[in-house]
Parts: sequence; C-alpha cells; structure tokens
Amino acid sequence: MKKVICLFSLVLLLFIAIPSFAQIKFGVKAGTNFAKMLIKDEGGTDGGVTIGDYYKTILGLHFGITTEFPISDKISLEPALLFSTKGCISLIANKVNLYYLELPINTVYKIDFEQICLLFYAGPYVGYALSGNKLKIVTFAEMNSTIKPIDFGINLGAGVGISSFIFNIQYGLGLANLTPNTTNFASTLKNRVIGLSVGYKFSNNSNSYRKNRGTIRKGRKKRDKEEEEDTVPQILEFE
Repeated sequence: MKKVICLFSLVLLLFIAIPSFAQIKFGVKAGTNFAKMLIKDEGGTDGGVTIGDYYKTILGLHFGITTEFPISDKISLEPALLFSTKGCISLIANKVNLYYLELPINTVYKIDFEQICLLFYAGPYVGYALSGNKLKIVTFAEMNSTIKPIDFGINLGAGVGISSFIFNIQYGLGLANLTPNTTNFASTLKNRVIGLSVGYKFSNNSNSYRKNRGTIRKGRKKRDKEEEEDTVPQILEFE
C-alpha cells in the first residue's frame, strides 16, 4: 500500500508542477498490446528451466494521457498515465489477464525533417495491478498462484511524428518478479510487452497566445513609426 501511495503522490506532484512549465504539451494516446510473460523455474536441478514456450502472446490494449516537457530542441521528458493490460495465454487455454495503472517516464530524442520527425524513446516505468485473474498452472502442479501487484521495468521504442499525430512502437521489459512465493513452480514471472500506439499532441494555447501578443506588439510599433513619419513637418521650397 505504501508503494501505491508513493506512485500516486508522484503523479500528483507532476501535474501540480505542470503550470510552471511554459512549453509543456498535453496529449492522448491509445493502442494495442502484444503481451507475454517470462515464466521460469529456477529451482530445478539443471539450474533453471524456462517454461515460457507453454505460454503465448495475448492481445491487450493501452490508453491514457501524456505530457511533454522540452529540455532542448531535440530532447524532451514525456511522463504519461496509462491504463494497460498485460498477461499471457497458455496452450491449455489458461489465461492471465492483468489490468495495470502505469506511469512511464520516457526520455525522447527527436530528429526533425521537413514534414515529419523521427522519435526515439527510453525510460523507466512503474505500474500497479488494479485487478486481474489468477494464474493457474494446470500443466504441472495444478496450483493457483496470485501475482504481486507492483510492476516496474524499462521501455524502449521509436516513432514518427506527423503534424500533431504520433505513431510509435515500444517494447516494455519487465524487471519485477511478480511471483509472491519463489518456492512454487514458477519462481520467476515477468512481463514482456510490445505496444503499438497512436497519439495526438494538443497545441499549446499559452505559447500561441504569447506569439500572437508579440506579433500584435510588432504591428503596433510599425504603425506608430509610420504615423510619426507622416507627422514630420514638410519643408517647403519657394522659387
């Protein structure tokens, strides 16, 4: 419970700090997850047997809000708050569905071209399983094992930006061992997720407002200068 409170406190602090960043951009994203789990028995006499071949990819989804904090012209920090489904499915039709509230914090490197930009992502994530079904390993021990709710890991990805739209692919490498009891058969249980998503970045109204004000001020200065020139007394020459 303390970890959950820390997670949500971090999210709250991020959004409280948002108004102090003039260049921040908000966005939304949604997409598909291709989720699997690394399942391994590390208690065997052979030093450990990976049993992931018995478990196949399950189709899921993710959606949520994103924020972008520019650090330089090419680098930005992108926290997000997402609902994400993970898990796997076995050849015996047993299914693992896990529903996470997830906080990724990616560092984004951008390469600009004329019409598009290339994006490269890397960063940590932490998630909390809101709910999910129990993992039932009937192929070996006919036992039920619950799963730890806290997940964390590393995201790596790449994408393309076209106007305000972002298209990206991302791989989530889970580092947290979700097995609560390592004396059971599956002593290692970790998430592995490939995500495809489409995002949209909203325009920064505050920046547009400041830009428009600057244009208005320049226009006023130009008009005042022209009026001054018009009021300069003309010197009349007499023959």
